[in-house]
Amino acid sequence: MKSLNSYVYIFLVILTGIIFLIVLIANTRNIPTKIEKELLSIAETLSLYTKKFLNDLRSEEVRQTVEKQIQKAKSLTNNNASFTPIIFINEQKITLNKFEELENIIQIEVDKNTNSDKNTTIEVFSDFNCRSCYELFKKIEEIKQNKRELFSKINYIKSNLPIIGGNQSKIYAYAFEAAKLQNKGDEYAKALYEKIHLK
Repeated sequence: MKSLNSYVYIFLVILTGIIFLIVLIANTRNIPTKIEKELLSIAETLSLYTKKFLNDLRSEEVRQTVEKQIQKAKSLTNNNASFTPIIFINEQKITLNKFEELENIIQIEVDKNTNSDKNTTIEVFSDFNCRSCYELFKKIEEIKQNKRELFSKINYIKSNLPIIGGNQSKIYAYAFEAAKLQNKGDEYAKALYEKIHLK
């Protein structure tokens, strides 16, 4: 009888240890990584719901959104999406010598579509680790602020093409998409670009 109680006791100790390890492993999955902590700090400054932000950042939905953007960039460039930024107006790739040309190109495209039901769509594929992408983002923000009437006539899409910084670029893209789900995509993009490029 005494040895049976010893076996039961040992079994219960082992079972308790296993349960403890399962709980510990489950809880460590909820601990943000170093880069997630940095991204969460930006989310906090923008008053995002951080728990939702972190869940969205890690979600399959956000990963699929970014993957679809990468595939679209490849499709639009005939699999030649090897640099950023890439700019499309009405799905036609445009090349700029200087970002200052963008405002005039937008005006020309809007003027072309004035008498039609067709909207002018500008889609920019970018990588948060790309300095030129940051400069283009600033130019678009400037046009948005200073030429509100012109900007109101276009459909602007900021898409991700995380190709420069490997996994880090993808995590930045996920963070941007997670912020978009809380209607703070532009604000998050600005803060993230500044954190990366204004060190």
